[in-house]
Amino acid sequence: MRRVVFLTLLAVMATCKGAEYKVVCYYTNWAQYRPTPWKYYPEDIDPALCTHVIYAFAKMVNHQLAPFEWNDDNTEWSTGMYERFMTRLSQNNGPTPKSLLAVGGWNFGTQPFKDMTSSAANRRTFIETSITYLRERGFDGLDLDWEYPHAEDKTNFALLVQELREAYDAEVVPAGKERLLLSAAVSAGKTHIEAGYDIPTLARYLDFINLMAYDFRGTGGDTGTGHHSLLQALPTETGDDATLNAAWAVDRWISDGAPPSKLVLGIPLYGRSFTLSSPSNTGVNAPITGRGPAQTYTREAGVMSYYEVCTMLNTGGTRVWNEQDKLLYAYKDNLWVGYDDETSVRAKVEWLRDRGLGGAMVWSLDFDDFKATTCAEHPYPLLKAVNQALLGYTPEVVTMATGAPPTSDNKPGATETSDGDKPTQPATDNDSLIVILLVVFLVIVPLLVAAIVSYRFRAEIRKRCQNQAEKYRTENTRRNPDDRGNGTKIDEEFVLPIRKNPRQLPTQPRPPDVILTVQPDQHKFKDPDSVSNASKSSGGRRRLDFDNMENRRREAYQKTTEVKMAQSGRVYTKTVPPNPPPKPSLPPPKPLRTLPPKYPHNPRGLSHNVPHPKGPGTAVSYTDTMPTRVAIGYPMYQSTPVAPGGPPPRPLVLTRPNHPPPKPPARPPRPPTHSMSADLVEVDIDDSAAFQTLRLKFGNDELYHTQVETEI
Repeated sequence: MRRVVFLTLLAVMATCKGAEYKVVCYYTNWAQYRPTPWKYYPEDIDPALCTHVIYAFAKMVNHQLAPFEWNDDNTEWSTGMYERFMTRLSQNNGPTPKSLLAVGGWNFGTQPFKDMTSSAANRRTFIETSITYLRERGFDGLDLDWEYPHAEDKTNFALLVQELREAYDAEVVPAGKERLLLSAAVSAGKTHIEAGYDIPTLARYLDFINLMAYDFRGTGGDTGTGHHSLLQALPTETGDDATLNAAWAVDRWISDGAPPSKLVLGIPLYGRSFTLSSPSNTGVNAPITGRGPAQTYTREAGVMSYYEVCTMLNTGGTRVWNEQDKLLYAYKDNLWVGYDDETSVRAKVEWLRDRGLGGAMVWSLDFDDFKATTCAEHPYPLLKAVNQALLGYTPEVVTMATGAPPTSDNKPGATETSDGDKPTQPATDNDSLIVILLVVFLVIVPLLVAAIVSYRFRAEIRKRCQNQAEKYRTENTRRNPDDRGNGTKIDEEFVLPIRKNPRQLPTQPRPPDVILTVQPDQHKFKDPDSVSNASKSSGGRRRLDFDNMENRRREAYQKTTEVKMAQSGRVYTKTVPPNPPPKPSLPPPKPLRTLPPKYPHNPRGLSHNVPHPKGPGTAVSYTDTMPTRVAIGYPMYQSTPVAPGGPPPRPLVLTRPNHPPPKPPARPPRPPTHSMSADLVEVDIDDSAAFQTLRLKFGNDELYHTQVETEI
């Protein structure tokens, strides 16, 4: 039975595979600056043709997300592009596509990413602020577009992706929202894949991976023509040239650890152009002089939108399609362009379906013929070809903001028409029967399978619970018979054994607390001002260790509270923990270094008071054997010993002063100091209680005097 259910589930999953495909569309916020009539605004998006729409791009300021264009956010005078983008996506006839915000891009460069990922603190700043930024603007996720991480950035990029996923999963999701999505646009080039991507880590934490399988050629350094988005290598290509295609890039990502279901193949809606050296040589690898000229609307050398390619074909250009190599290009005069149209797009989508990839990504919406004026009679011909080949039908589109008429219903069983006045072809009876069978198989059969699996699962759980209960009932009866002694136990309940946690530490007995009570005594206070001054003083309630000055400072605030409460006539009782263990005594101080001998010195620094053998005199000349530096005008302490023999002798005239030196001015008297004291005295051993007298003084005034009873 289990095998049948498992095989049925596999069949249902295989049938519902189409519902899991992603159609990821990039919207660029700089396409609004293109010349009329090909300006592109959020109102030009057709949300029915995409499952995910990514807004490109945002930038980083101080490792935080920030708008790139001036009108991305709302202003006082206009509605921002973010809000217009969200409003347009909500106007879909079906489910609203997921909206993501892309950060980075080619013009953004790689240095801001290097700085942001260089430390855990910078990454944390980016991650935490990104959640707020995305939620405030209504986005459903974040797309990382780092072009491109180098070898030294490989680990940091992987850490960024991992930490983003963990933070997004840990977020408290707002009501009515889902957890934030996380994707990345990655390179399909061999050098970048090998250097910058930890593919197993990225595949584990990203919701999907947008593989940019384009721009293999046409970005510089080319010597000949070539398609920039080949599906597979040409027979003539060898070496590194054989890696410049989508098939090689997909195989490399899968072989390095990326699951195919998370890979979304990038399909360009634009072409890369070259200027031919000779208009007569128009094949692949034909000599060129450089990139093609900038076009009127895209205004970038070497780039042509799909509607500009269609304009070239409509004015005399030649289209070349190689069915075997899935190669498409066009030329006119000396202009050569490799691009994709409906035919080549369907070939790529069929190939990715065969490989089991997760879907297709298009860059970008503004390159398609969204006005239906150049390439086809209906808007978005390339994007509709992707939907038709990937899902089997074209979704019903939303009326375009530019006034383009909506297309007819192209679901299975209907015929596509370009004229809105023509009715659709009614479905036949066989088609109706097929639709009914599909509904039964896709809805009713999965429900029945789910009910069967749920019933079997609950039965198995119930059986295991009964066996476990019987086991514990038997053990409990054997070990703990009831009081009647008949060996029976309670019939309808069982007791699970309670095991003591072996890691739990035994609780330590706590010593009893000391109860300190202060009784009010109104007669001990002289006036309210004295009490207020006493509250501000440095006294305080003390514990049994009254010599500990640190306790007095720590409990000053508590004492102030007690004094105020005693004044108000209430009894204040506080339970305090026992005294902490005494701190270890400090080591004895080192003995001071003895000073050198003191030389006799005159306070005026003019002469020495040196006794002379001849007695006092007015002027005496004799040879001074003391060091000259010490004898005349130098400090009275000499730390440098004198060399034996001393300096050479020289005559020195000393004059004894006839008047005493002036006395220094008297110091001003010190202001009277006030001190506070508290005496704690008697202890009665017999009554197991200590009575302590608490006396609070300020100067000579006694402010507070009471007895405190302390339990021992």
